[in-house]
Amino acid sequence: MKASIILYTDNKAPESVFSKVVQLLTSSGYGHEIICVSHFPIPGLPEVVKNITVGEKPRCLASIYEQILTGLNVARFPYVYLAEHDVLYPPGYFDGHGIRLNKITYNRNVLRFCKFGFYRHREAGDVLSQLSGPKERLKTAFKRLYEGAKSGDKIKLAEPPGEASRQSMTPSVDIRYGGNFTKHHYPPKFESLAEFWGTRQQMLTFLDFHNDFRIPVYTCVHGGWPWPVEPQVIDPDCDYLCITDGKTEPEPGTVWKPVAVKTPKLTKTFNRRRQSRYWKMRNDTLPGVMEAPVSLYIDAHVWLRRSPFEILAEMAEDDDLALFAHPTRQNIEQEAEEVERRWPKMKTKVRKQLKAFAEKPKCRLAECGLLMRRNTPAVAKFNELWAEYYKKGCERDQMCFPVAAAESGIKIHWIPGTIRHGVYCDTLKDRRIKE
Repeated sequence: MKASIILYTDNKAPESVFSKVVQLLTSSGYGHEIICVSHFPIPGLPEVVKNITVGEKPRCLASIYEQILTGLNVARFPYVYLAEHDVLYPPGYFDGHGIRLNKITYNRNVLRFCKFGFYRHREAGDVLSQLSGPKERLKTAFKRLYEGAKSGDKIKLAEPPGEASRQSMTPSVDIRYGGNFTKHHYPPKFESLAEFWGTRQQMLTFLDFHNDFRIPVYTCVHGGWPWPVEPQVIDPDCDYLCITDGKTEPEPGTVWKPVAVKTPKLTKTFNRRRQSRYWKMRNDTLPGVMEAPVSLYIDAHVWLRRSPFEILAEMAEDDDLALFAHPTRQNIEQEAEEVERRWPKMKTKVRKQLKAFAEKPKCRLAECGLLMRRNTPAVAKFNELWAEYYKKGCERDQMCFPVAAAESGIKIHWIPGTIRHGVYCDTLKDRRIKE
């Protein structure tokens, strides 16, 4: 049974995305009528695609409804599928299931894809890109919506009410390229693999879809400390840097690029361990890192298991820093007790530091083995304060983190879970046990 497919576009989808949409549409929609309603003519469309232009329109619901109505008015078949310029429709999507229902129907097997990976569309929602139905009833529904949008009525739902739902055999994929009409609503977790569509990297390659910036991921190795463990997932849009004093030989074939640095000698007690902490805290002064809009630091014994872009996706736009809360201790007083228990010789310095911090504002205690930071003035101020307190004698960077964070006023995103056995990372010790 044949149907009409109406592909509507405002000519703003990236060419690399739109060309793949058309490629799949002409394959999965083979035998059906395909009408592309666009603002401007689209050169190079396959002969089976009829292109109708409506001229430049504002980017709003009324314009979308007008384009859909334009397509409905010329569609030759009594049943119609809608298709959007940034959604991939798999083989079997237009298999006639909706035609047999003969109702206004929404497909609910929909994934979204962005540079961080795949994620499920909101569970119970109907979306315009997944709509199909009898042509005349769709005309009536969209005329009502168009008239309401033109008159300025507040529209609660952009979609006509559905009469049925279906589940396509393979999920369609809504490509979130950054310029979509609807806003992003990122989930707490991304998937790196999707049925039929393959891995995240395969999809990025298929769409020629690249991040518009790179994330430097760095760690520090000083004083002969073992070379950092290789990440489980190596993201091609990240640079992996090992900040070193040159006393540790890189392992063969490592992804970690050695970067030799000379650390400022801030105090007499600034030993090699404290030298590595300097670069951990002062990423805003580190060449290759300070120029990037965002960077990720990990301790050398931390095993990175996911793409840094997935961690970044958890952060709100105004979050300055992301890290884990400490799993067992809440504040610097509890941290001081643990330090004194494990290293009794540090007792005097720890008590002195507690006294100095007694009247200062503090946030909760953090686990500082992984830090995602934006390159902002607030973060630069935080870095400076953190390093300054550490330089003055604090033996644990975790003890001065809460004070520096509170005084600088940075906004923190607390990543769920812990560094050990976490979704994003694990520790070298735990990894050895698993092997």
